[in-house]
Amino acid sequence: MKKIISILLILVLILIPIGVSAEETQPPAGDQTQTTPGGSEGEGEQTTPPEQKKIKAVVSKTEFFRDAEALVTVSVASNPGLKNFMFQIDYDKENLEYTGFTLDKSVFTGATVLNEDPIQIAGVTTSDNEVTGVVIGLKFKAKETAAVKVGYKVEINTSASYVYDLTDTKASFDTEAGYAMVVCKTHTYGEPERKEATCTEAGYEKKTCTVCAEVNETPIAAKGHTVLSWNEISVSTCAVAGEREGLCITCNLPVKETLPLNDHDFSEWIEYRAPTLDSLGESRRTCFFCGFEEVQNIPKLVTSVTDAQSGVTMIGNDGLTFYGDTIFSVRQALFKDLDENEKNKIKGLVESLVGKQPYSKYSVTFTDANGLPAVLEGTVTVTLPIDESLKGVVVVGVANSNITVLNAAVGGSLATFTLGSMPEEFYILCDEEEENIVKTFQNIFADEDGNVSTAGKIAGWVIIILIALVLLGLSATLILLGVHQQKRKERLAAAVQTQTEFKMETEAAPVAPIPETVQEEQSAEGVSEDEDYDQTVRQMVLDWFDGDEM
Repeated sequence: MKKIISILLILVLILIPIGVSAEETQPPAGDQTQTTPGGSEGEGEQTTPPEQKKIKAVVSKTEFFRDAEALVTVSVASNPGLKNFMFQIDYDKENLEYTGFTLDKSVFTGATVLNEDPIQIAGVTTSDNEVTGVVIGLKFKAKETAAVKVGYKVEINTSASYVYDLTDTKASFDTEAGYAMVVCKTHTYGEPERKEATCTEAGYEKKTCTVCAEVNETPIAAKGHTVLSWNEISVSTCAVAGEREGLCITCNLPVKETLPLNDHDFSEWIEYRAPTLDSLGESRRTCFFCGFEEVQNIPKLVTSVTDAQSGVTMIGNDGLTFYGDTIFSVRQALFKDLDENEKNKIKGLVESLVGKQPYSKYSVTFTDANGLPAVLEGTVTVTLPIDESLKGVVVVGVANSNITVLNAAVGGSLATFTLGSMPEEFYILCDEEEENIVKTFQNIFADEDGNVSTAGKIAGWVIIILIALVLLGLSATLILLGVHQQKRKERLAAAVQTQTEFKMETEAAPVAPIPETVQEEQSAEGVSEDEDYDQTVRQMVLDWFDGDEM
């Protein structure tokens, strides 16, 4: 009995705190308050969680040949916040055969295939909660029952799939179905359908594939009217277009055409404002018929002009300026390329210049932008490139007799000279000796036009080097002969000196008396010794001079 009472007491003690806590948590009826975000008490406000944007999954639309595989992709196209998902893919099993998948985990690192029948794929975003991209690629083949040009549906089964958002709540999502469609690898066209073009309407040629019903249409342009005889209704001017009419011989309909405007009949250009070195000028011309006025700028004046092709530069002196639109052209011709009349003309101009021969002729023209000759007065300095091999170059023989060369100078590969007025032609002259040995031997290998190939230049230099070596050898031989001759002379002089000194010593020595017998013997021996001595000296001299007589 005591044990039963003890158990009951324990249960009462346990139940009392539970009841108290339940009473504390329940506010009195009719006195319910709610704390606002600001901390004040007020009426209860019901707040709803923010609406989650829907996630969108898309299945691609794929065309493929019957003997190939279709790759249909499943992608997450819109992802405002996705934690994980599972998609079940349904497809037309009667016409498509599932053959496998490709999985790329670069977008969804946690992507995997859970099942292949039915196809179930799952993905988890671990690095980026809002990542989008392809989840999986599904491979299909067409069955024999699959028709051509029919899209067999491949889609996500929304009732068997789910998506969880960032709050771990199952979220709704949108899907876009795709398909796999068999197409013709090579079309088989039937008889073409053709509509002929008319004068005003285009036609076409249409071909339809008998397998997939695809249409291939080629347009045919309208022919346009054909009019043999025109009747001019009004004449065109430079201000008003004229009109003509005729009858089309193809469609038998009247045709009207607008005639083009005539060109303006302009006056000559009149300078209204002259150009200066700092400002543009202005010129105008007026149409005599309609009075239309055309205006153009005159470029600023310049003090020099250069012909880009020839490299010739002309600089005006004494205030001479060129119009900025002056067209300056130079044509150079080598003397050997000129015809006989030109050659005779140049020779006549320069025959008084001793030791000079024509080298080239320059023809100079100055015109404005309209092709009219430019009249220029005053002296001009001309600078032009020349052949570096030329020596003693002068510039003379300009076409106009009143043009004189005030000075001329050559430096490196440039010739500079000043003319009394603007030239139309001038000539480059050179010394006869300018045709140096290098150029002479190179010209041996020149073609008919005087051009020397690289091989010809090399051959010319080889000949020159050989000649130089021969000349060098001859010079060395002559020098050695001279040295040898000088030594011979020195030896001869030394031998003569030795012989003279020897005779002088012999004559100056005292002779002692000797007995007659001895004297006769010495006398006979002495004659023999003198002859031997003379013969020895003579032989020495002959040896020194290689056998030459003294």
